Amino acid sequence: MAAVASSAEVHEGTRSCVLLNVRGYRAARRDATTATSYTSNGHPIEVSFRAALPPVLSDFYVYCPALQLQEPADYPSMVPKAIAVDGDLFLFRIPIDRVGTMSLTHNDYFVYMARSPPHRPRLDLLPNPSHDTLGDKEIAILSCADGGEQYVVTALRTIPGSKTIHRLHLYRSKPNGEQGRWTSQMVSVEGPLMRDLVCPIPETVHRQVHHVTSKVIRLGTGANGMVGWVDIWRGILLCDVLQESPKLHDMPLPLPAKSNSHRAFLNTTDQYCGDVAVSRDKSFIKYVEMEIVTPKIVSATPPGDCDPDPFLEWLRRRECKDLKRTLVHGRWKATTWRMPIPVTSWDDWCRDCAVESAELSTDNPKAYELLCAVSKESLKEDDDDKAMEAATTTTTRLPLGRLGMAYPAMSIDDDVIYVLTKPVMGNGKAAFLTAVDVRRKKVLAVAKLDSAVFMRYYLAVGISKHFFSAPGTRESLGQAEDHGQKSARRRRRRRGKRQE
Repeated sequence: MAAVASSAEVHEGTRSCVLLNVRGYRAARRDATTATSYTSNGHPIEVSFRAALPPVLSDFYVYCPALQLQEPADYPSMVPKAIAVDGDLFLFRIPIDRVGTMSLTHNDYFVYMARSPPHRPRLDLLPNPSHDTLGDKEIAILSCADGGEQYVVTALRTIPGSKTIHRLHLYRSKPNGEQGRWTSQMVSVEGPLMRDLVCPIPETVHRQVHHVTSKVIRLGTGANGMVGWVDIWRGILLCDVLQESPKLHDMPLPLPAKSNSHRAFLNTTDQYCGDVAVSRDKSFIKYVEMEIVTPKIVSATPPGDCDPDPFLEWLRRRECKDLKRTLVHGRWKATTWRMPIPVTSWDDWCRDCAVESAELSTDNPKAYELLCAVSKESLKEDDDDKAMEAATTTTTRLPLGRLGMAYPAMSIDDDVIYVLTKPVMGNGKAAFLTAVDVRRKKVLAVAKLDSAVFMRYYLAVGISKHFFSAPGTRESLGQAEDHGQKSARRRRRRRGKRQE
């Protein structure tokens, strides 16, 4: 995976935030980030990282020869899956047999711990929580206050039929890498269900589920174990999981925009229009909502009377090969909100900034050229093509109306959102990530993805500098020196030695 149009200068201060590919690679990549351990079946396993500057995805690599021998060439489903990150800690799972692609109980869970030299990274195998299966989106990992050598893994499960009672699962590690154990207890929401007061579920809608977790965020540091389980449309269930008697607190999200109100009561974890994150210094929660009108292709009506049967009318249109097709441009608006931490009242949500797609410009020539090239994959329109050909600067109107853009991911460092981008006629073709500064109304960078799937398969997470300790990582972060500059410096050193 390579950045097609990225700007290292723009992102110089955002190295703690990366976009981690959820799907790991089953391959060996030995370097300073490599950690080793054993699976529950006793097979050796190793994990490595390749960190990259957003919007390029960062990747992790898992190599276990015994597991790879189990999988024939036509069965490429046993890939490792990233779950959660907190500073030096990274939690992932990997199927240990073919059943593991369908059952979480046939997965091994590992915690990777990045450490500063001369210490090597550590890889811990967790005991499987056999009493229950935990969804990937329900799990968080917390670094404790002792320098990160000990940690907690936690998950919250909803109880069917109950609005206020949930089951909290907790795993505490032990010193020196010894395995801890899982515990669980029932926890209840303390105080009123604020989301039912702010945005109650109408009895007429299909969704009558109080909470569906879309992602988990950590609000505290060290001994402060405050974690939030986010329902992207309803609200956040907050809990300090390190307390002896933890309680849940309900905090609704800002009311959805009118154009998204129909999505608020769908029984889904889809983050098509929104995302929630916590700032790097843990001082506020960040929320973004996109209002999206997708571009679409409209065909002219063929001559003759329309058939009253929809299927026959579809066949009639299909048989007309020479129908003129027109691209109706789309548009979107992104609005960000902030909530100070500690969280106290729903009234503390503050609208921060907003941008419409038509307002965006860019100072990055490569990003502009790439967006224009991608937009031409959509149905061509003479007026737009002539306008793009006549453009002589990168401050002209960007062709975003011809692109499908959704699934925003928020940076923890600044006002940047990373938006998945694809041409309208892009079925089977590559997708892209576009970095948009909402406050400055700028497109900062664009990167091509390996997968053409128009779905979020990456996590916007904050990782420590120890993940970047591998040789070659500086190059992936856009800090590599030009080869000519290196050669010139070597020649100067050689001349200096000869003169001596």
